[in-house]
Parts: sequence; structure tokens; C-alpha cells
Amino acid sequence: MLFTFLPGRTLNRFEAEAHFDHCLHSTVSSLEGYGLVFDRRWEKVPCVRGTKCVRCKRYWLNKATENIALARTLLKKWGLL
Repeated sequence: MLFTFLPGRTLNRFEAEAHFDHCLHSTVSSLEGYGLVFDRRWEKVPCVRGTKCVRCKRYWLNKATENIALARTLLKKWGLL
């Protein structure tokens, strides 16, 4: 998932399913455990064929230079970059 976030992509939990992540908030929390910083905000997403909405968070990797550098270092360490 970090590789997905690195170029500036933002995701909510439903969009993360397409990347085989079924618990995005836990993934983000785990990545934050390595010292990475993620920004987040609440949003409403349509559901029930557009008749209702559900609240969820949208996450993205903070764009601070040192944060991006740490992300790249971790991806290299894990053999993903």
C-alpha cells in the first residue's frame, strides 16, 4: 500500500479494496509505526445504490520531504522500489 500512496494517491477504505487491502485504517496505523506521517479527513461516500451515504476517512501520505524520503527508504529496504 505504501507504494500506492507514494506518488500522491489518496484512498478511502472502499477504494483500498481494489488493492486487496481490507482494513486500510490498520494498514495506515502499521505504516505510521515506522515513523511515516499520513494525513486524513472524513468524507461521505454514497452507498445503497446512491440512496444513502456512509462516513469514512480518506488517507494520503504527507508530502513533507523527510516523510517522502522515509517512504522511499522503507520501500527500498523491503525490495519494492
